[in-house]
Amino acid sequence: MASAWGVGLATIAADGTTLDTFFRHLGLGAAVPANTPTESQSTTDENRGV
Repeated sequence: MASAWGVGLATIAADGTTLDTFFRHLGLGAAVPANTPTESQSTTDENRGV
C-alpha cells in the first residue's frame, strides 16, 4: 500500500466540529516535501463561530 499526504485548510466550528477542508497540496509518498507550505495564517471569525 502506498502512502499519501495532504496539506489543507480546515474550517472548524466553535464546538470543535470540522465543517470542511480544502486541500491545496496533495501527493504520494511518506512525507511532505520540504518546499510545501505547512503553516497557515488563519484566524477565528467570531461572527460565524468558526
